[in-house]
Amino acid sequence: MKFLAITAFCDKGDRYRRRNLTATLANNISLFPEAMFCVAEQNPTGWFDTLQMDPEKVRHVTLTIEGGFRKTALLNAAIEAVPDAEVIVMVDGDVFLNEKVVNYIRNHGQDGSLVFPYSEAMYLKETDTRLLVGGKPL
Repeated sequence: MKFLAITAFCDKGDRYRRRNLTATLANNISLFPEAMFCVAEQNPTGWFDTLQMDPEKVRHVTLTIEGGFRKTALLNAAIEAVPDAEVIVMVDGDVFLNEKVVNYIRNHGQDGSLVFPYSEAMYLKETDTRLLVGGKPL
């Protein structure tokens, strides 16, 4: 199966948002190496290009859109950029996948329905986020 993991992103110059996106991409690519990742960015600032991601692994599509955050338009742009994807996974820029979630996606991606592999959500304080981003267990 051809997996596409999409993250809709709007930079806004926020260093925490940038840090979280960078860390989650690294984590998620390492856990889900067979997937293509696409960051669909609204109103790009040029910051993402400084990361020098491998274009064979991470696509970057951009849209300039006035007004508020337009997640659906960004998701559609990412799908158009990788038209041969068979399974689309939407991953927010601050979501760290784990092996259980990735295996669930692998095992149920062909089901042909919406798959929500998350069974829990954790809201982290900044100190906990720093630990997770730094590769330390919580």
